[in-house]
Parts: sequence; C-alpha cells; structure tokens
Amino acid sequence: MSLPDHIIRPAEPGAGPGDRGYIIDTWLQTYRHSPFARKLPDWAYWSRFGHVGLVEHLVDSPDTRFAVACLPDKQFWMYGWVAYTFVPGLIVHYVFVRDEYRTQGFGRLLLDQVYGGHSAAYPSLAVTHLTADFSRRLGQHRQILFRNPYRKDAL
Repeated sequence: MSLPDHIIRPAEPGAGPGDRGYIIDTWLQTYRHSPFARKLPDWAYWSRFGHVGLVEHLVDSPDTRFAVACLPDKQFWMYGWVAYTFVPGLIVHYVFVRDEYRTQGFGRLLLDQVYGGHSAAYPSLAVTHLTADFSRRLGQHRQILFRNPYRKDAL
C-alpha cells in the first residue's frame, strides 16, 4: 500500500499554524487511554501540575524535536507526528498518527525520520509514553525500553 501525498517537515512547538496546540491536544487526548494514564485520576492527569504540565514541559523543551507528516499543499493538516530528544541518547516521547491513517506506514515513516531512515535496524527503542497500540505494533519487532518521564534522571 502506498502512502497518500505527504511531506515530512520539522516542527518547533511555536512554528506553523497551530503546531504546538495540535501536538499537545492529540498527545493528551490519545495518551489518556494508555495502560499507564488510565490509572490516573482526572485531577492528576488534566492538571498543569500533573501530566498536562509534563507534556507541555516536554513540548516546550529546547531539547525536544518533532517530525511532522503533512499534506504538501496544506502543511497545517497533519497525518501524524513524532516527538523525540537526543539527551541522553535517543528517546522517543510519542508517536501520533490519525486513526484513519494507521496501518498505512506513517508511524514507521516518522520513526525512520528519527533514526535517519533506518529505524528497523535498531533492536531496541527507548520511549517515555507507551500506548498499547504502539507496544503491540513495535514490540513484535524490537525491545521497547520504557523511560519514566516523571523521573528527572530518565530525561
């Protein structure tokens, strides 16, 4: 199956129309149903002193990088995005792909951007936000190392 027309562009949280808002919103909305986050009470998840604050901190960190898959002529419309850092080592924070475009290869395409085109060559992947879907899709191909984003020494 070939991917729909797309380009991959870097994104800074403040760059582009609505990049920061869209990234934070999709991250929080989709991660809320993850095995970890569903155990948190709403006040702990949706608080600026809880998980919302952690995600905003990661998005606004100068160390965090983004790759966005979007339409070539409407770059504000995203198929998906990936957030990652290189400090210390390579850590993938989150991969998001719109529901209707999952299983088409956008997740792998975004990870290839992070790994310089060779994500399949890496036997392990360090992540801070693990969803059941991501674990199921990638866990069969490589070891997933969870890095707790609440621990300062993990980031």
